[in-house]
Amino acid sequence: MTTFYTFTKDSEPDSPPIVAADHEDRVYFFVANTKLWHHSARLEVQLDTNHADWTATEVPAEEVPALVEGVKKMDGRGHSGRYLRDLKSQPPEDKRTSAELGLLTTARDRPATGEGVRGLLEGLARGQSREVARYAVARKAVAQNLAYELNNDMKKSLTGIPLRAKAATVGAHVVVRVEKGPASRKRTTSRSGAKVAGAGSHGVVKIEKGYGPRKRTASRTGLKTA
Repeated sequence: MTTFYTFTKDSEPDSPPIVAADHEDRVYFFVANTKLWHHSARLEVQLDTNHADWTATEVPAEEVPALVEGVKKMDGRGHSGRYLRDLKSQPPEDKRTSAELGLLTTARDRPATGEGVRGLLEGLARGQSREVARYAVARKAVAQNLAYELNNDMKKSLTGIPLRAKAATVGAHVVVRVEKGPASRKRTTSRSGAKVAGAGSHGVVKIEKGYGPRKRTASRTGLKTA
């Protein structure tokens, strides 16, 4: 189950809120630069201990897409730039896509573009898979088309990453999941001058195991609400 929150600083009421999600007992927050949700141990502590200067407000999932659209990109310079580089270098298990948090992909979303999703998929081991998009059943054809484009290397931002995509119905949604395949072998030239293509085979899809829950440090009964 995923619960969404906004975090606002009481001493800076006009500052934009942090949009976060408590998913599988870990807290992630949305970063506009990568279009991914990144793990934050600091927000986990904040949510558990209810620091006096912060207010965490639970929000319904239906409101999250609009909140996410309002998140501004981090400045790539100075301290924030260093922090952004640290977030980008997180291992795959510390990053989540919106689809993995149960959010539907909207008509304006481009789920398979950008350096964020590329970095996530590049960091996977062979055979690992992740969800990159989630659609209502009525948009099943859109999901199938995205899987087709991924399987045929038609997404420029993901060129060179060996992937196998599949659109599958999961409950009331259609989820596009991609698996990291073996590295492609480049064509080589034989002594006779004939080009020989290296053969490769895809591994069986493996769903990575759930990530370990964090230890609670305090009860949430004192959680402030706006």
